[in-house]
Amino acid sequence: LNIRSPTIFYRAVNNPGYLMVLPSLFYLYSLAVIDIESASDLEAMLAAGYAFVPFVVVSGLAIFPLTALEGALFAAPPILSVVVAAALQLEVIAWANYLAVLWLLLILAAVATIAGMGQMHFMSGLVHQSAHDVLTNAFSRRYGEELLSMHFSQAKRSGAPLSLMFLDIDNFKGINDNYGHEAGDAVLRDMAQTLRQKLRESDVVVRWGGEEFVVIMPQTDSADAVTLAGRLLDGGLGTRPDGMPLTASMGVAEHAVDAEDSIGDMVDAADRRMYAAKRSGKNRVVATNAEV
Repeated sequence: LNIRSPTIFYRAVNNPGYLMVLPSLFYLYSLAVIDIESASDLEAMLAAGYAFVPFVVVSGLAIFPLTALEGALFAAPPILSVVVAAALQLEVIAWANYLAVLWLLLILAAVATIAGMGQMHFMSGLVHQSAHDVLTNAFSRRYGEELLSMHFSQAKRSGAPLSLMFLDIDNFKGINDNYGHEAGDAVLRDMAQTLRQKLRESDVVVRWGGEEFVVIMPQTDSADAVTLAGRLLDGGLGTRPDGMPLTASMGVAEHAVDAEDSIGDMVDAADRRMYAAKRSGKNRVVATNAEV
């Protein structure tokens, strides 16, 4: 939905701030135009219902995921409207009555904000869960594809380098066959942890599937990516259950060379080179014009 729509009511649907401000202004407007003293019983009853508008508005905060600061900011308009109403009607209604109303409104705002904070925490957990692989805590393939699409678009617009490294653990099936799937899961977790520790903060580790990982390397050309892959090979990627070093075959592709217009071409190029590394003896990296 486009929150830049010129229709103010359409904006209200998309922005909690408008949902707080508009009813608060309506509440103050109703106080200015309604004459309770000359109104009929029915009109007076309907007009009295407008007094609950600030409470309804503040209660509505509970449906939004909010931080404590956002809750305070969004609750401010209806609370201020009650303060303004008290100043305007001080001669008609005792100030003590408005203090009681204001106190109740503040409590309701606090409860609604706490509920919104609970929703924010719950939604943050859902986002983290959907974006990360449960076993390795690397990014999931679906989220990794979105990140790759974003970096690919940025590289295409700016002309900056973007490299992709495709890794496949060597002889992983033997680990599952000989030591069980729990041992295989432990190797995958250790591999992901090793990659996160040894790669740069800007690099993105994605579990692509099974024993395959993809590393997205922004602002990195093919030569630098090969150098980084070589360091991974030299430093080791972990230990197999039998105590032997854990190795991987790697393929590197670069945006400007391998995929000017297609993310799929870039991934396929890195995947083919990873298999070329397998055929060449494993425990190595193959790129456009380099093998380590």
